[in-house]
Amino acid sequence: MKILRLTYVFVLLLCACEKDAYVPEELNSTFRYLDKSMNTNDITKLKLEVDKGFPPFYHKLEIQEDIESKLSKNDGKWETVNVYLDSLGVNGTTDKYGLIINMYQNYLNDVDINITEEINIMTSYWSPIHSCDAIQNQQATHNFQNIEINDTISVQLPIDEHENAVDYFCPDIDWTYQNNHDLEIEVIIKEKINTNNQNYFNAEIVFMSNEYATIRASEFSTGDMIKIPLKTAWKLIPKS
Repeated sequence: MKILRLTYVFVLLLCACEKDAYVPEELNSTFRYLDKSMNTNDITKLKLEVDKGFPPFYHKLEIQEDIESKLSKNDGKWETVNVYLDSLGVNGTTDKYGLIINMYQNYLNDVDINITEEINIMTSYWSPIHSCDAIQNQQATHNFQNIEINDTISVQLPIDEHENAVDYFCPDIDWTYQNNHDLEIEVIIKEKINTNNQNYFNAEIVFMSNEYATIRASEFSTGDMIKIPLKTAWKLIPKS
C-alpha cells in the first residue's frame, strides 16, 4: 500500500514537470488548426529553427497563404484571433501571420508564450519606419503646397559607387549632400500629380552638375523630363 502511494505521488510530480507551455487562450484553436494542417516537414523545420522570423521577412511556410486567407476572411475562430491581435495593436495581416508562426514555434519547443515580448520585437522594427514615414508625408505635403508649376527648384540626390543617383527609404533617409560627389540638378516644374497612388512632379531638367551620372539607373540630359517623387530622401530646394 505504501509503495502504491509513493508511485502515485511520483506520477503526479512527473505530470507537473511535464506541463504544457503556456499559450494564450485566444490562440489555442489556431494552434490546434496548425497541428492538424501543417505538413510534417514544415513542423520539423520550424521546430529546429534557431532564429525566429522577423518583420517583414517572416518564415516562409506552405501554410502561410492559407493562414493569411483565413485572417482576411475573418470568420469563425479567426475572427476571435483578429479581435485579440487588433486589441494588442497588431493590425497588419502579415504581422498577424508572422506572430502566430513565431508563437507556434515556441509552442512546438515547449516554451511559454510571452505575447508582449513578441509584439515588442515587431514594434521595435516598425516604430522607426512609421515615424520616418510620417516625417516624409509631412515634407511631401509641404512641397506640394509650396512649389508651383513653372517654379525652378534645385534637387540634390545621393550618388552611389557607380555614379548612379539613388533614393533612400525609411527609416534610413538621413544623408548630407557632398559637393563634387553627389548630384545636383535644376528643374522647372511642369505638372503636379497628387493622387492616392501617385505623388510626384513632372519637371524639365535645365542643369545637371554631372552629366555622366545616371538617375535610378536611367540616363538623363538637360531638356529631358523627369519624375520627381514627393515622398523622397532627395532634397527639394526652391530657387529664390
